[in-house]
Amino acid sequence: MIKLLQSVSDDVSSGLDFTIILEKIENAINSINSTPNFKSFTYGIRRTSCHVFTPKESSRGDEYVERYLNKCKTCGQTIINERGKQTEFTPNSNKEYKEANTSKITAVCISENSKPLLKISEDMPCYYKISNLSLAEKEYNKLRQIKNPSVDEVLRSCAIIQWLITQETPYKRGTDSIANILAKSIMHANGIFISPLKDGISLDFEAFDTDLDDYIEKYPNFFKVKPYKIKG
Repeated sequence: MIKLLQSVSDDVSSGLDFTIILEKIENAINSINSTPNFKSFTYGIRRTSCHVFTPKESSRGDEYVERYLNKCKTCGQTIINERGKQTEFTPNSNKEYKEANTSKITAVCISENSKPLLKISEDMPCYYKISNLSLAEKEYNKLRQIKNPSVDEVLRSCAIIQWLITQETPYKRGTDSIANILAKSIMHANGIFISPLKDGISLDFEAFDTDLDDYIEKYPNFFKVKPYKIKG
């Protein structure tokens, strides 16, 4: 991963096109999760259908379940149908990217005394919609046009790109890895020091229930040390 990060960082520094960089990361994540005798058909592969998963069934995200359930309870919309009662919550984008696709968190109660089942679903990146990847490319190119961008400008763009990719989850598997490599490479290419994330923080699960503007504001504080410009 370190070699990949350095390589992609060099590509960002050289001004390589976003689509070429993204394809390189996709192929690398696929290769890392393949074996000599088996090519992965999920990691780094773009999906063509809607995606639904539950954090309890995932190896990641368990620590966010109670927070998500509380968000559905306090901020969600309640729907009662033949399958029982469910509460849905969808985070908001901002004015700049109001056309962005967003995920939906659903808490389903099968019966009055049952513990809610939590589901996170992402819409299909349909041909008649604007894909969040194209919006991420737009943000990437906006940053490229800034000469010597500040730390705040770089972090803002990285937060937007990670939020957009997470909300759509365009890959069958590996979305978080791809978004992380891309964002870290952009920071590294701009001479910004990146520390590990704080314990218990996952950038994708932080995004699922957070409005875009709030995510941008919180983003620097997800790291153990706030990212800063390296002198040199």
